[in-house]
Amino acid sequence: MLLISILILPVIFSNILRKKIIIKFRSVRLPVWMSLLVVTTYLIADSVEHHRFIAPLFLHDTRYTDLIEELYETIFMLGLFEVSLDVMKDEKKRLLNSST
Repeated sequence: MLLISILILPVIFSNILRKKIIIKFRSVRLPVWMSLLVVTTYLIADSVEHHRFIAPLFLHDTRYTDLIEELYETIFMLGLFEVSLDVMKDEKKRLLNSST
């Protein structure tokens, strides 16, 4: 709860930060397929961890719950890194184009 509040409270109380986030979402191109992969692997890892509705599709032996969860979380983190890297490259390209 504390970790989530540390991330959310600045957005709630900072008008400048909210405006910058809105500008970023409007101006940056998100890679759609990689974003879908990130969301999908997060949902799979979360469902396996908390034994939710779709967990039996990906977890056939309960002894491997932690392993399957960590494997999908690894794919999730790599995908999140790839999305972030693409966004940073796009932003850098736009800054270079606008300065010349």
